[in-house]
Amino acid sequence: MKAVNDHTAVRFFTRSGSGSAQHLRGFTLIEVLAAMILFALLATILLGTVRNAEQSTTATTTSNERSEQYTRTHAFLSEHIANTLPLRWRRELNQPLKFNGRSDSITYLAPVTSYIAEGGVLWWQLSVRDLAQKRQLVLQRLPQDPETKDVPDVKSGEAIVLADRIDTLALSYFDPGDDPVLQPDGGNWVESWDEISRMPSLVKIRVTETGGYRWPDLVVPLKITQAVGCNFDFSKQRCQIDGSVRRQ
Repeated sequence: MKAVNDHTAVRFFTRSGSGSAQHLRGFTLIEVLAAMILFALLATILLGTVRNAEQSTTATTTSNERSEQYTRTHAFLSEHIANTLPLRWRRELNQPLKFNGRSDSITYLAPVTSYIAEGGVLWWQLSVRDLAQKRQLVLQRLPQDPETKDVPDVKSGEAIVLADRIDTLALSYFDPGDDPVLQPDGGNWVESWDEISRMPSLVKIRVTETGGYRWPDLVVPLKITQAVGCNFDFSKQRCQIDGSVRRQ
């Protein structure tokens, strides 16, 4: 009886050990390769999704920054350039206007706005400059010199940076013609302002950023646009023309 029991125990142990060996069997090479390929595919999909999300976030941020930049700049220039004063050179024949409009810059006289400082009328020039190794849209200012008889070089004045990453600035001016009342359709846009006796009625500003993105055009109507210009009376805040006084 003891021999039979020992033999049964041996058979049971052998079967149990054989089952454990089958249970602990490792993966085959094909299974490992399939798992690695599946993992690589999942990782590729995940990385692609993350990269697309990152690019989308960057594009949205850049678009928002660009929109904020030109909106802020447009709002400031709309107010500032609209306040251009058609003042004249007192000591010159026929008293030409103190204004210089070119296709890549505009130089004009205007009061200091509350955004910058208080009081006074200065020379201002809007242009694109390479400052601090960056191409920027800048507004430079310079005090008036009563002894000069020409539009000064405002590039030497203090610069106010309006926008970064700017490629080009294109300006144009609307000439209403000699008689805008009787010939309201006789005006046209010009790339530079050569008239010395009258001001343009509109100034168009076109800015292109580095990379080719163009801002929406900004058209600024000048507040004082008499065909013959005027001598501005600051005490009365009026424009004087040919000895008469006209309200603006």
